[in-house]
Amino acid sequence: MCPRAPIDSAMVSLRLYKTGTADEKRDEAKLATALRVAGASLATLKQAPRAPQSRCSTPPPSTPRERCYMVALEDGAPALSAGDASKLRWLVAETFEQDKTSCSPGLAAPAASDAHTMLLEVGPRLTFATAWSSNAVAICQSAGLRSVARVEMSRRYLISTAEPLTPALRAAVSAALHDRMTEQVYPEPLQSFSSEAPAAAATRTIPLMAEGRAALERLDKEMGLGFDEADLDYYTNLFVDKLGRDPTDVECFDMAQSNSEHSRHWFFGGKMVLCGGDKTQTLFKMLQERV
Repeated sequence: MCPRAPIDSAMVSLRLYKTGTADEKRDEAKLATALRVAGASLATLKQAPRAPQSRCSTPPPSTPRERCYMVALEDGAPALSAGDASKLRWLVAETFEQDKTSCSPGLAAPAASDAHTMLLEVGPRLTFATAWSSNAVAICQSAGLRSVARVEMSRRYLISTAEPLTPALRAAVSAALHDRMTEQVYPEPLQSFSSEAPAAAATRTIPLMAEGRAALERLDKEMGLGFDEADLDYYTNLFVDKLGRDPTDVECFDMAQSNSEHSRHWFFGGKMVLCGGDKTQTLFKMLQERV
């Protein structure tokens, strides 16, 4: 039976492993290409790791790999019962190759002295739950596993190379086996789905009242706000003469976004003057009226 513990929805409370992967040929091709570009090669399986592999050998040796299914429960949910844990294991096992599903990893990290072998684990970025997780959770819910909040899958590779694994070679291998746009490397087995976002910078007050337009010009250059001469004059007058206060950098950034070509609200929502006469409706109002 898999080990279980009461946990919150950010913590990984249960893991299931399945050896092999449907993407073996694709992964091997990407890995072989990355190593070839780096001037390296995979170690052969039947020889010592230091024995170089012929550049012309085909197909390349298979790299041991496995999938890891990580499960998190709802906040405050009790540990899965033995029956629910067994049901969850059955759901994972029934997808393919039932006999290759286990509660323990099949790949072990190499010894620290082994300079030719690395255990690489890659999986989805933790910023948000994946679409795959949404489907997996829906399946679990339909199967009666109501406390399952998130399920993510990572891929683990045990890679041995003929050449020593330098930091550059490790980076090349990692880059070849995951998509940096949607995935990341897990240096250690994932304990939590919480992402460590950098702390938000403190909001600053821009001293327009004391320094005038020069303060806004300085912020414009620092943040790349794209204010032109008219913008600088308008915002300085708005805060100094009309509002009588200093703006924050957040307000200035928001004004820059509203004033950019990405937003047409000022144009469509502004007062419309046609042939010297004010119109009673904005363009937005005209478009919103029924024909």
